[in-house]
Amino acid sequence: MKWMVFGAGGQLGRALVHRFQAKHEQHEFVAYSHNQADITNFEQIIDLVSTYQPNLIVNAAAWTDVAGAELQIDLASKVNTQGAINIAKAASHFGASLIQISTDYVFSGKFVKPIIEHQIQSPINNYGLTKANAEILLEKEFKNSVVILRTAWLYGPGGKNFARTIIAKALMDKEEEIRVVDDQWGQPTSTLDLAEKIIEIGEKRITTGIFHATNSGKTSWFEFAQLLFASAGLDSTLLKSIKTSDISPLVKRPVYSVLSHDGWEGAGIAPMRDWKFPVSELATVIRREVEIEHGI
Repeated sequence: MKWMVFGAGGQLGRALVHRFQAKHEQHEFVAYSHNQADITNFEQIIDLVSTYQPNLIVNAAAWTDVAGAELQIDLASKVNTQGAINIAKAASHFGASLIQISTDYVFSGKFVKPIIEHQIQSPINNYGLTKANAEILLEKEFKNSVVILRTAWLYGPGGKNFARTIIAKALMDKEEEIRVVDDQWGQPTSTLDLAEKIIEIGEKRITTGIFHATNSGKTSWFEFAQLLFASAGLDSTLLKSIKTSDISPLVKRPVYSVLSHDGWEGAGIAPMRDWKFPVSELATVIRREVEIEHGI
């Protein structure tokens, strides 16, 4: 199977490259960072797809600056919506299927139980709108050759993410209080676990459907932070729980992002494992990365 990955410079893209390298005997792949492939440039994308002729393309490229999208909605839309359509058109033209990485931000967060796969999109910020529009257009025009994977609260080795940020704070200033909200709910998701799930989808020749690709279970940002610190050997007393109302965010974010995993059963695939397991495994890895980066 020949794979093509866009967004290889992001944290999920790097995780995919890592997993493909470990599975090089089963899979061929090429991977492009933003500097190597601009998904808003249709001519460039179709040329790359034409040359390599992949069986499956993963679009992990995205505008992920949520606050920035409020100020630059046209640019965010160009990347997140039109970029996805460009890749889907190229994939369709050459007979490849597409795995589109989407987000919990397509929903408002005004829920009290896990959000089902076919819940109507209801974004509350521009970033969510650009990703929701991509989903809607892909489902309308390329339904039989596109898998949409919604994920949330991504973290892992490398890249910018919540886990790395608060671990760095604890290591750089061991006296500073770290405030974390305890009334926003979701599913911390390992980039490495998600990369494995993406490869499994390809191996099982699944080419259509919407799935929720988050680690299982439910937690708050504060509980996530507590387990990260405990697993990384850091002082959990530095953490202070606060309410969303205690801060003045630049942009509205979903309060409840717990996603249902019912869709996996119909595809014959098990949901991703409980969120606690990868946190326990990766916390020390992330801590060591931060220590090396800052010479600690």
